[in-house]
Amino acid sequence: MNADEELTDEELSSMTTALTEYGADLTLFTRAGLDCLWRNGYRSVRGLWSASRQGLTDAKLPPGAIDHILHLNPQGPELQMFWENLTAAELTTVDDQKVLSLPQGTYFPASTARLHQLLRRTCYDTAFTKMQDCLASDIRRFLVLGTPGIGKSVFLLDLLHRLACMRRTVVLLSSLTYPSALLFQPAAADGYGGGVFKADNPIEFEEELNDPNTWLLCDSIGFAYVKAISVMASSLRAGAYNSFAKTNHLELWMGPWSLEEIRAARRLEPYRATVGVETAEQLYKTWGGIPRFVLEFANNPSMQRKLDYALASKDLLPLLSSVTQIEAAPAASHKLLHVQVNKACEKTEVVFGSDEIAERVTKKLQANGMVALRQFLTWSAGEPTIATLRGLLFQALSLKVLARGGTFRVRDLTASASGGGVPREVVLPQLSRLDVQDLAAAEAGCLVIPARKNFPGIDCMAVLPVRGGVGNLGHRRLLLIQLTVAASHPVKDKALAAELQLLPKKLRNLKPALLFAVPPDVFDRIGAQEMSDTGPLSNVQQYALEVPISGFGESTDMSNASGASTTQDSRRSGHVSRARRSGDVSGSAVLVRPHISSCLPTGLGRRSLPLGYITRQAVRGAIVPMRSLGAW
Repeated sequence: MNADEELTDEELSSMTTALTEYGADLTLFTRAGLDCLWRNGYRSVRGLWSASRQGLTDAKLPPGAIDHILHLNPQGPELQMFWENLTAAELTTVDDQKVLSLPQGTYFPASTARLHQLLRRTCYDTAFTKMQDCLASDIRRFLVLGTPGIGKSVFLLDLLHRLACMRRTVVLLSSLTYPSALLFQPAAADGYGGGVFKADNPIEFEEELNDPNTWLLCDSIGFAYVKAISVMASSLRAGAYNSFAKTNHLELWMGPWSLEEIRAARRLEPYRATVGVETAEQLYKTWGGIPRFVLEFANNPSMQRKLDYALASKDLLPLLSSVTQIEAAPAASHKLLHVQVNKACEKTEVVFGSDEIAERVTKKLQANGMVALRQFLTWSAGEPTIATLRGLLFQALSLKVLARGGTFRVRDLTASASGGGVPREVVLPQLSRLDVQDLAAAEAGCLVIPARKNFPGIDCMAVLPVRGGVGNLGHRRLLLIQLTVAASHPVKDKALAAELQLLPKKLRNLKPALLFAVPPDVFDRIGAQEMSDTGPLSNVQQYALEVPISGFGESTDMSNASGASTTQDSRRSGHVSRARRSGDVSGSAVLVRPHISSCLPTGLGRRSLPLGYITRQAVRGAIVPMRSLGAW
């Protein structure tokens, strides 16, 4: 249309109709003003929604009319400013982490925090790349999952920026604003049109939603099947995404944040001025990598108490038993258990959220008489996705059982072992506890707990007394013990040998043996473990020791766990009855353990347990050889 030509009657009628539907007062618009709006593309309600102050000024609309149109805009100037400036966002680096920053005064929409910047995690790049690859193979629906509070909503905002730079049309549904929906449209090639549009119901954007080039971003909102490329981010509540999961889709998982990511995000707005470095790091130790509680709710006492509430559950067993069905787990479970993810955005396993959570859960299970702990270890056998979780709890049980002493089944794992690795029994003495900073302070007769958590190769060590007394060091054995729930557990023997040089000389000179303490389901399967060919420990004898779990192999139904019997067989529980002791041996042992010190018993005392030979014992209906400590 020529700038000098007046509007036709039909065009004039269309323009006034659009203004009326928009809610404008027509008396504020002259014929020239109507001409300006029409010629510059503001010909519909949607066109008026997309109007900006600069655009209306360029259209030479009078200031009063400009203020009136912007005042009526349901999106408001802030949302319009966001869309106009989104492609101008700058990607920088903070503490080696990518950060996306909007121009000053611009904020991301549909967020519980007033975000001007966001951390672009490496998994965001991975997820977007996998989406692009899948579109070529006709997979057009993507389900983004992860532990609640890790920032799946932020991923959608990062994705919105990527799509804006690609000039894609996007419909955004957020649980914060639903049923309202936002439509983001790029301007046309001639610069006209485009903008942000808000609807009270997503169906008003039906035309765009059925365009295969549109992207639909759903934040915790399920929506009907449409032709648009659909991305749904959801917390682990199966009901929230059941319908979506039944369609052809790619599942993408995002894991908890690393401490490095938390540190970088803390330096961004709005956390920089409100969350101190020490506060963030302490909360990370408490919660693990969940930014909702480590950063967003760092100064909210009621939100911080939610972890205490989860741990205060009268029965933790149902929370732990939900680990294999984490998507359907109760909300409290997600405070304690986090989903770990690999670099390909695939779920790998479920673990405790932090060391502190692991310690507090373990203490509570121990305080309840160990019954629930034993039941979980029995039930969880053979579940690969919870191997790490099972391993942590198994360590807690094993250290308590080993420290208490008693009779244990043992197999020689050496290929040339006499008897072909037939299970034998040994009796271990009761152990006492001593916390030390390094192995130089280790003493015989104590349960020695080094402060280090990264001790190589083993979890603990025990010095066995000689039969008839402890004076002859030449006949005592140094047991290097690895606690594991896996049949394959290679040993870093060279690093271990170097650490053993820190032991006091009287312990360092003892002949070592490598012992793998395992649960009953692993005892018969584990074999000799891989060692170096040239290290000082390369030829050390290897043994498997069965840590008894009462009731193992009977029932693995967790639904009846709380009512299970607590009766324990004396041999299976590691106890030695008075009737089975045939002689006195004055001796003690030292157990050296590099981590989970808080899970260990504190009142064991320092008395020795008399031991003696036991020659034969019926085990599981068979007669198997027995050994006392003197034969090791």
